[in-house]
Amino acid sequence: MGAPRKGQPRGGVFAAGQAGVRKGIFELRCGPDSFVIPGRSSREAASRRPWDPVCLFSVMVEVGRKPKGSWSPISGQAVAWLGSFPPVNHQPEQLHGAVSCRPRTTGRGVDMIMQNYVGCDISKQWLDFFDEASGRCQRIDNHADAIAAHVAGLHPGQDFVVMEATGVHDRLLRHALAKAGVAFSRHNPTHTHNYAKSTARRAKTDPLDARMLSGYGRRYHPEAEPAPREEDEHLQSLARYRDQLVDTRANLKKQLSEAFDEIVIAGFEEMITDFNTRIKALEARIAQVIRQNEGTARDNALMVSVPGVSKVTALSLLALLPELGQRSPKSIAALVGLAPFDNKSGKLRRRSQIQGGRARVRRALYMAALGAIRACDRFKAFYSTIAARSGSKKLAIIAVARKLLVVLNAIIRDQKAFA
Repeated sequence: MGAPRKGQPRGGVFAAGQAGVRKGIFELRCGPDSFVIPGRSSREAASRRPWDPVCLFSVMVEVGRKPKGSWSPISGQAVAWLGSFPPVNHQPEQLHGAVSCRPRTTGRGVDMIMQNYVGCDISKQWLDFFDEASGRCQRIDNHADAIAAHVAGLHPGQDFVVMEATGVHDRLLRHALAKAGVAFSRHNPTHTHNYAKSTARRAKTDPLDARMLSGYGRRYHPEAEPAPREEDEHLQSLARYRDQLVDTRANLKKQLSEAFDEIVIAGFEEMITDFNTRIKALEARIAQVIRQNEGTARDNALMVSVPGVSKVTALSLLALLPELGQRSPKSIAALVGLAPFDNKSGKLRRRSQIQGGRARVRRALYMAALGAIRACDRFKAFYSTIAARSGSKKLAIIAVARKLLVVLNAIIRDQKAFA
């Protein structure tokens, strides 16, 4: 585009082709608004409305006639950006499918790719989708065939599905989206519910939740999640099953300690023996699954090289913390729930506390920290320093657990054993 001529609106008009139109009807769209403004040219039509300094709209041109001495008129879509162009964002985490819109140069000229956020409210029986582009809400059954048929109508690279983390009920949808190449992201229901409250919406239905999730995606531009892997999900399922068996055995042992009748005692002892056999067989199966995957086996060997980290701790990290080695130290600590958050307001100064995060991983690291304090002089000295400075031994154990997590994160990132 050349230098702006006299009377041209700020920012100019970029068309998807040649733009020598002097007579026509221009439909200006800005977000949900639409204005039909007649004018001899696109810049005259644009100048008839006091647009915001930065406002993106499309110009639909219907040519009346071709004036003499002008360029060839067009009939199609043009894009205008009134105001100075925004700076280009070079941050890698912003350059994938979660970007709301990005300029693209094609054979026709400059075009804009708008990200379309599709909200999805998930339940055990059905899924509710809200498409912000069409403004329509659709309900489908939460079954593989129905999901595959609906996902086939989405556009990879343009549509972005936003959903809440709902356990296993979103598994079929995530796999179908990954297979179709459609980006998606899951979010903590607490965050999305707080966002819904901020919109002053009191009613709550599944279609309204789907609409809310679409607006949540438009507001925060979330990052796309990696495609799910069958190997990781299998290992997660085995790890959770083992935790359930161990919890049940612990409950049986507690009831056995309180029993006094011989028949009841014999029954509890028989069940505990059976659970011991099941847990040993399951642990052998888990070890076999870990050995079958070269990358998982390598990461497991690196983890157990750290003092205090047992096979159970390594299993919990491999299954429930796949982000290990891919995040910064502060980010991984906050993800697990071992990062203290400040709580200050005015003259009030409360002690920083940890909160949120993945409880099962945090418990595993807490037990590993106890072992690391006894087995390694490095962690023992760190524990003694923190305990003396804070006056709290439990706080010092939490600090060791966080340090242990940071060390494990660096070990997996660099693929080097503990030294």
